[in-house]
Amino acid sequence: MEVGLRLARPGITANALNSAMQQVLVERGFARYSGEAMGRGTGHGTGMDPEEELPWIGPGNTTVLQEDMV
Repeated sequence: MEVGLRLARPGITANALNSAMQQVLVERGFARYSGEAMGRGTGHGTGMDPEEELPWIGPGNTTVLQEDMV
């Protein structure tokens, strides 16, 4: 979470942010226990329906984060 908060800035892509967060989880031994560490994706939009909001912070999402995205 700390890595994600530090790196989540305008200009980073969703997949680059995901990769950085996933790498920390793997390095700390969570790959066996965490879907996020196994590559499922580390985050999503926030709001009324978090399972459908974009941009997903996950592999394959090339969305460039913009100012004022939450």
